[in-house]
Order: sequence, then C-alpha cells, then structure tokens
Amino acid sequence: MKSTQKTIILIALGIFIAFSIISNDCSNFNAGKSDDSNFDIENLKISAVSGKIHIEYHLGWSNAKTAGICSGSGTYSNPYVIEDLEIDGGGSGDCIFIENSDVYFRIENCELTNLGGGVGIRFSNIENGQVIDNNCASNNYGISLSWSDNNTISGNTANNNNYHGIYLFNSHYNTVSGNIAKYNDENGIELWNSDHCIISGNTVDNNDKGIYSYHGDSNTFTGNTASNNNEGIEIEGSSSFNNITGNTVSNNQYGIYGSFRENNILSGNTANNNQLCGIFLGGYNGENNNILGNTANNNNIGIKLFYFNDNVLTSNSVNNNRDFGIYLAFSDDNTIQFNTITTNPVGIYLLESDDNDISSNIFSGNGVDVQEGELPPPFDIELVIILVTVILIVTVIIVVSTVILIRKRKGTKDEVAKFYELEEQERQLKDGLALNDIKPSTPRESIIRNAGEVKEKEEVLSNKLIMEIAFGVIGVILLISGANLIMRNFPLGLTLIIIGALIFIVIIGILTNGKCLICFT
Repeated sequence: MKSTQKTIILIALGIFIAFSIISNDCSNFNAGKSDDSNFDIENLKISAVSGKIHIEYHLGWSNAKTAGICSGSGTYSNPYVIEDLEIDGGGSGDCIFIENSDVYFRIENCELTNLGGGVGIRFSNIENGQVIDNNCASNNYGISLSWSDNNTISGNTANNNNYHGIYLFNSHYNTVSGNIAKYNDENGIELWNSDHCIISGNTVDNNDKGIYSYHGDSNTFTGNTASNNNEGIEIEGSSSFNNITGNTVSNNQYGIYGSFRENNILSGNTANNNQLCGIFLGGYNGENNNILGNTANNNNIGIKLFYFNDNVLTSNSVNNNRDFGIYLAFSDDNTIQFNTITTNPVGIYLLESDDNDISSNIFSGNGVDVQEGELPPPFDIELVIILVTVILIVTVIIVVSTVILIRKRKGTKDEVAKFYELEEQERQLKDGLALNDIKPSTPRESIIRNAGEVKEKEEVLSNKLIMEIAFGVIGVILLISGANLIMRNFPLGLTLIIIGALIFIVIIGILTNGKCLICFT
C-alpha cells in the first residue's frame, strides 16, 4: 500500500515538472512572437552590413523602432538602443546621424567606417546620448558632437580618421572617457568652445595633438595617456578654470602645452621623455595658474614659462633634463617653491624675468642651480650709423658706376643714328650698289626717332635699376633691425622682418616682370 502511494506521488511530481517546463517554453516563445522589436533587432544583429541611419526628433526614434533599427522606449530606465551593427558609409555622408533629440538612447558595439568621408557617429543638438564600445575608423571624424550637451562617449576606438578621432564643438557637460584615438591626421580628441566636460582615461597616440581644447572653461582632463604626438595635451585660447591632473604624457614634442588665461590647475601629471619640453606654459599672458606636484624628467626643458606672470610652481620634480629644469622667459612675479630640481645643467634659468620668489627648493647635482640670463644687447647707435653709412656709400657707388657704364656703352642719340646710317650703307655695298647710288632705305628722321626711343628705354632701365638698389638697401636695413628687435619687442621686430621680406619679393617681381610673383600665388 505504501509503495503504491509513493509511486502515485512520484508520477504526480513528474507530471507537474514536465508541465512546468512545457509551460515555460510556450511563454518564452509567445513573448518573442508578441515583441516585434526584439525579433527585428535580432535579425539586424546577424546582418553583415546595415544601411546608414539618420534619426531626428521623437518621431524619428518611433519610426526607427518600428523599422527594427532600435529597441527601448527612450526613457532613463529604458533608453533606445542601437547595437551590434556594421555600417559602411561608402565614402560620403554619416554612418549614424542623430539630431534634435533629448530622449535617452545608447549606440553600442557598432562597426562604423566610411573609407575617407563623412562621420562615423554624428550628433547635432543632442542631449542624453551614450556612445559605448564602438569602432569608428577611417572616417573624416570618428565621433562628432555639435551643440550637444550631457552625453557620454566611452570605450570607443577612433583611429585613422582624416581629421579628429573625437570632436566636440560648442558642446558642454559631456563625458569622454576610456576611448582610444590613434593615428588621426589631426587630433585624437578635440574640444572647441566646449565647457564643463570631463576628458578622462583616454589613450591618444600618434596624432598631431593628442588632446586639444580651444576656448574651453571648467573642463577636467584627468588620467589620460598621450604619447608620440606633437603635443600630448594642449589647452589654448581664453581658457580658464580647467583642471589638468594625473595625466601621463611622454615621447611627444611637448608633453603639456598650455597657452591659456587664468586660474587653471596642473597637478600630478607625469611629463617625461619629451623632445622639447615636459610642460610649456606661455603665449597668452596667463596668470594665477597653479602648477603643482608634477614630474618632468628627461626632457630638453622640464617646465618652461613664457610671458606667464603671477603663477605658482610648487612641489614639482624636475630631474635629468638636458638643458634646464625650470626655465622662465619674460615672466614676472611668479612663486617657485618646494620643488625638487636635480641633475640638470641649469636648475632654474631666468631670462628677462623679474621679481620672482624662488625659495625653499631642493637642488642637487645641477651644473648651476639658479642662473640669470640676458638678451644680447641691441646694436649701439654708433654701429647703426656706421652700418647705414657704409650701405649708402656702396649704393651710391653702384648707381653712379652703372649710369656711367650705360652712357659709355650706348652713346648719344646722334651717335646711335650715325651707327644706323653706316650699317645701312655697309649692307647696300654688300649688295653691289655703287657708293653714289646708295640711298638709305630708312629716312634719317625715322632713324633718329628710333635711336631716341632706344635712349629713352635705356634711361628707364637706369632709373629702374636705381630704384631696385634703393629698395634693396631699405629691405636690408629693415631685416637687420627686425632681427635685432624680435626678442625684445616681438610684434615690432616681426613686423619689420615681414616688411623687409615683402620689399625683396617686390624687387624680384620687378626683375622678372611679375613671373616670380605668379609662381608665389
């Protein structure tokens, strides 16, 4: 009896379990059948190549979902998702172009190439987008954002593009993190007029500039690695309140290049083994910037300030640089304290830099710890007078000698006319005419007129030569003066050099009747 009951119980349990499994399978199948979007997106996943995608406004997302391009509903918890697509743009247009949208969406794990044209992923006037783990190679731009805020660009590869790997234009409060941007013709990552962005943990190698920001405020650049670029990280223009921290920049021409305004912080960066300079700050009269806790070793110059006033350099380590540890040129009222400066030919070099507070630094093994330099003195006025006098004398001698030579070679109008008459007679004698039968084939008045025209041309050429020599002397004086002034007064010196060069170009144009100028254009 007991065994019969056990048998019945076991049979019942077996039937229950089997029924549960069958019911579960049927429910999954029905869900798949009823959810058309899941069915369509799975078909797209196994498709080798998809067509280009353009989505605009909310309606565009609704149509894209109906067409099976994306899944989701556009909310924070259930964003629209475009994923696992391979799109070849065919050399023109954009692989994925999203514009005028503020719904939540994500583009993930797509392969987007254009073989030299268009953009891999392009946003225009977008908010709340995410671009995750995509490969955007061989486009004009890998990923481009214009007038787009509050987006995330993370984990993407943007290599071998004609311009920039990742480009932000007038786009704010975006996060660009963990991307790889290599071998782009211009910049790995570029921000233009973009504020309050976070650029972190990216690898940018073998570009013109690894990371470049122009006219950007309150951006954070942290934990990035940049090597084998002309500039590893460059912040330029009227940029303020940026934080450049914890980056590693090596084997570039310049590790970090800052030509910015004020209140920027450079801290904890490692700038080693760069060709010219580990950290260069200058060219925009920057002030109130803090450079602290950075390492700049084995560069030509560790840290250089150029026309940078009222800044603080503290707790930096600058060692084993080939020329200078810290170099200040035309930079005043800076504070340089608590730095470790060892084994440089010159620890701190000051060129035309005044009223700097240099104290409490650690020096060891430098050729010279602190050295002040001056520009070569300008030409003495006596030397300038002598030089100008010599040039003028030489010019006068050349002009006078040239005029005398022309007069001796060509003679007067009558002499030229007589020469024409004798030449005509000689020609007719050779033709067998008797001397009495010789008649000039050209009237004497015409001969004299022709001779006069020749003489006038000679005078024009003589005047032209005098003018060319005079302008040449002026050009030489301007070039010499500009070269002398350029280090003390850069704008004036450069202006004089340019004017002198233009004068020589004009002279060359006159000598060649404009042919050389046509070549220049």
